[in-house]
Amino acid sequence: MVTYASIVKGATKIKLAPPKEKYLTPILIGCSSSSSSKDAQDILFLLHKRLSDSAFTICYKSLIVLHYILNECNNSDNRKLLKYVYNEFLNGSSKKDYYCRASESDLMALKRYKEYLFARISIINPAHLEVLKENNSNTNSKNKIQIEQIINTIKLEIECIGKLLKNKYSIHDLTNTNNLLLTCFKLLTNDLLVLYNILNEGIITILESFFELKLELQKETCELYDDFVMITEDVVKYLKIGKQCGLSIPVIKHITTKLGKSLREHLESTENVNNSNSTGKSSNGNALSAKEQLENVRKQRQLLESQLRMTSNDLSTPQKTQFTGFSSQQ
Repeated sequence: MVTYASIVKGATKIKLAPPKEKYLTPILIGCSSSSSSKDAQDILFLLHKRLSDSAFTICYKSLIVLHYILNECNNSDNRKLLKYVYNEFLNGSSKKDYYCRASESDLMALKRYKEYLFARISIINPAHLEVLKENNSNTNSKNKIQIEQIINTIKLEIECIGKLLKNKYSIHDLTNTNNLLLTCFKLLTNDLLVLYNILNEGIITILESFFELKLELQKETCELYDDFVMITEDVVKYLKIGKQCGLSIPVIKHITTKLGKSLREHLESTENVNNSNSTGKSSNGNALSAKEQLENVRKQRQLLESQLRMTSNDLSTPQKTQFTGFSSQQ
């Protein structure tokens, strides 16, 4: 009888090649909501054991399999289970993350990949984007999310994207004879597009409320917008590598820094300084300039969403199939 132990072992063979779909498919089914929690727990336990192997490729491929699970099986029950695995077995505070025989650069690659994956597990809610979109379309102010909550979501997104961008690969790495690194890069690129879209939506949400915010929240919004502009530059550079490798990558234009300048001018206006304890009121000139430029940000969001739909097939993970009833015996 085929067991999950043999399936996980097959998906994380020492061979320098991506996990095969014949192994990934039953793993994803076992971790899906249609399977028992014991199946998912057994699979994650087995993956954890493989992460302690002495071979670099086995550890690296174990993280790739976990990445697929995150993408395909991130329902609430499985996310709790993955958090448990992180907290109990792969604590990010550990000084010795791995014991495999590998170069310093390979060990650093493993560490950065793990840190990103478990940052995503710990802080990113997959429903954030839909919540933000619903909030933007909701005309009832009583049902809108508090701006402080949206700002907190934006900060978490920026943190997660920052950890993802640390997973850097050169053209030489990605065009080598094996596809292992390219597989990982595709997964990261797909995540980046989704995370950036959520961040973009959050930034637009707080900017649309900018002129109704109190001064302190306006200042925080300006700081987050500046962070967004800088991280956009890094995202563009990261995606450019993928395009050079032949991946179908949408072009994300750099958001103008003139919007940030206009918002800061509004903050520095005499009227705003004199009314720091009340909601922000801007001069007509500065408000008009900032609002006009905000339309460009809205247009960029629409363009990005369109590009994401066009490229989703190129960067998608393996398709789920019918349940095949693999045993969880070891």
